[in-house]
This record gives sequence, structure tokens and C-alpha cells, in this order.
Amino acid sequence: MSDQRIIFMNDDGRLSVLIPANCGLSLEEIAEKDVPPRQVFVKTGEGVVTQEDIDGGLVEEGVTVGSTYDKGHFEARPRPYRIVEASEIPVDRSARNLWFVDEADLIEGASK
Repeated sequence: MSDQRIIFMNDDGRLSVLIPANCGLSLEEIAEKDVPPRQVFVKTGEGVVTQEDIDGGLVEEGVTVGSTYDKGHFEARPRPYRIVEASEIPVDRSARNLWFVDEADLIEGASK
């Protein structure tokens, strides 16, 4: 088993720790394979809410006819990650939902 871990920020902003298996791949290959891409919203324009949107349940409650919204789509983009020593990961997992890393420190690579 490796003495290193792969860390990245997940979609809800918390730190994820990937413990690599001894599978014959390098840590970089494991990260490229197992760190999920991030979904990024790409704005392509604006739309206007219609009564049909409201009646069809396509908008949140409280949104009114004539309100504008962003049109667009989601694209998969590389997610930054970093390979660290296992000793850098806190041993006490009771507060692991509070673990944080500055995403600027995740400069080692990016998943595809």
C-alpha cells in the first residue's frame, strides 16, 4: 500500500481523500482515472420565465413571469488534485467534514 494519498475538492467544497490501490498504475495515472471532473456551468445567453415554465414546475417557487435566467449547459472540466504524504492527512476522522484545502494548493495535476 502506498504512503501517499490523492486529495481534491469535491463538488460540495469538502476535501476528498483518495487512497490508491496497488494496481500497477502510477499515482498520476490513478488520479487521472479516479478523480472526477468538475461540472462547470457555461452561460450561453439569457432567457425569460414564462407562465408555461411556472405551470410545468421548471422554475423554483416564487419566481415570477418575466424574470430572467441564465441559459447554458454544464461541461466537464479537469479537477485540480494533489498527491500528498499520508502523514499530512489528519488521523482523527471524527471531523473530516471540516477538512479543508485551499484549491490554489492543488496545482500538481488536473483530472480529465
